[in-house]
Amino acid sequence: MIVSRSRAVAAAVAGAALLAGTTACGPTDPLAGRDPADVLRRAYETTQRAHFKQGTVSMSTGGRDIRAELGAADPDFCEGSVTVYRAGTAQLRMERGTLLLNGDSGFLKDHFRDRPEAEAEKAAERAAGRWLKLSATDRAAAHLVALCTAGAAPATAFSLDRTGIRREPDTAFNGSDVAVFTSTDANGSKITDEVVLADKPYLFKRNQQTGNAFDAAEYRIVHIPPLKTPVAPGDTVEP
Repeated sequence: MIVSRSRAVAAAVAGAALLAGTTACGPTDPLAGRDPADVLRRAYETTQRAHFKQGTVSMSTGGRDIRAELGAADPDFCEGSVTVYRAGTAQLRMERGTLLLNGDSGFLKDHFRDRPEAEAEKAAERAAGRWLKLSATDRAAAHLVALCTAGAAPATAFSLDRTGIRREPDTAFNGSDVAVFTSTDANGSKITDEVVLADKPYLFKRNQQTGNAFDAAEYRIVHIPPLKTPVAPGDTVEP
C-alpha cells in the first residue's frame, strides 16, 4: 500500500498531538478537567491541615518590610524568627492568644516606635534580653499576628472573590510537578499560587501584590515537628 507524503505528515502530526495530550493534560495530570478555583481552595486547606508546617513569610505593611521563618502546628501556635529590615530581629512565639517576643535593641525600638522617644527607649531597655509578653489583640502586634496567621492558617488568605483564575505553564520542585495559577481579587491584587502535584496537591508558594505592598509565603510540610521551646514565666516582661 502506498501512502502519500501529505497523508504521512498528517498522521505524524496527529500522533504527536495525541502524545502531547497524554503527557501534558492527560491521565498523568491530576488536575485535568478540574475547576481551578476548587483546586486552589483544596490546596490551601490541605496545607493548613498538615500536622506541622514550616513557612517563610514576607510582607510589607505599615512602612515595614518583614520576613519570618516560622514553624506552625495549628492556627493557635507558631514559633520562629522575624526580621524587620533596617531595624532588627526577634524570636517570636504565639500560642493561645499570647505573643512572646525576644528581640534585639533595633527590633524593640521599632516595636515601640509609636511611643514618645524617651518612653520607647525605656520600654526597649526594660524588655532587652527578656521575652516581651503581648496579647494577640494588641494593635502594635497586628503585623506579627498576621505573619503567624499566614504561616499557620494559609486558608484564611484564600478569598472566594478571585477572578480570572488561570493555569499557567507548570514548573517543578524537588522532582515534583508544580501547577502555577494566576488570579486577581476584589481589591485588584495580583496573586500567583504554586501547587505541588503530590498525592494530595498542596500549596507550595503564594505571592500577592497590591500596589506597592506585597505579601508572600512558601510552605514545607514536615512530618516530625520539633519540640516547643519552653519559656519560663520569670523570663517574661509586659510592656
